[in-house]
Amino acid sequence: MPSSATAGAKFHRSSTFVLRGLMLNRRAWPNFVSTLLEPVILLLALGMGMGRLIGEVTVDGRIMSYEQFVAPAMLATAAVSGVVNETTYSFYAKLSQRLYEGYLATPLTVGELAAGETAWALLCGGIYSSAFLVSMAAFGLAPSWWILLALPGAALISLAFAAVSMAATTFMRRWEDFEQVSIWMFVMTMCSGTVFPIEAYPGWGQVIVRLTPLYQGVELLRDLSAGRLTPGTAGHVCYLLAMSVAGFMLARRRLSRLLAN
Repeated sequence: MPSSATAGAKFHRSSTFVLRGLMLNRRAWPNFVSTLLEPVILLLALGMGMGRLIGEVTVDGRIMSYEQFVAPAMLATAAVSGVVNETTYSFYAKLSQRLYEGYLATPLTVGELAAGETAWALLCGGIYSSAFLVSMAAFGLAPSWWILLALPGAALISLAFAAVSMAATTFMRRWEDFEQVSIWMFVMTMCSGTVFPIEAYPGWGQVIVRLTPLYQGVELLRDLSAGRLTPGTAGHVCYLLAMSVAGFMLARRRLSRLLAN
């Protein structure tokens, strides 16, 4: 019983970050809408626009329409966008304003703090992913009920990027450093097998792209959306799980060092 009570107390303390986020952002829905619109606009421009010019593409021997090729990639992008803002800019603002020192004056631990911020970011990522999935269905890009498997897949992508983004933010020293975040986000969005098949790259380029986290997430959602579960799908899951664990452990370690000063 004591152990279960302790676990319940830890869960309660971590969940307060979600409640706090909901209270502070209940009137910030325009920010949510603007972030959501970015992948939707890309889907319209690339999928519906360029798709009419390109027609069909061949990926791993499978022929599909360009719209079906781009849509899971934009869903992965929505999942990433939903958590990166919360675990970079917002997270850094709290660090720089030294808000967390006050939190740690309570029974809250650094691990619970990191878990709470991650949980809030995951909720944001889940909202963006769900809304984008509805947009896909409205555009006729949800061919079967298999598409529902893309939601837990998107949650895993959000978890992996939330953990790594939080860890990376602990190394930031000034606001100007976040220009690198925007650059990397743009490069990943355009060069992770999202807007054209990986076969378009030279051999060495394909190796690099396959190692990127967004490519792993995009391919996972393409498999899940089509109900195509293979050993490669398990490989994508393992990659993102390892990324999540490594990012969270590094974030907790860095926070322990920063907040101890």
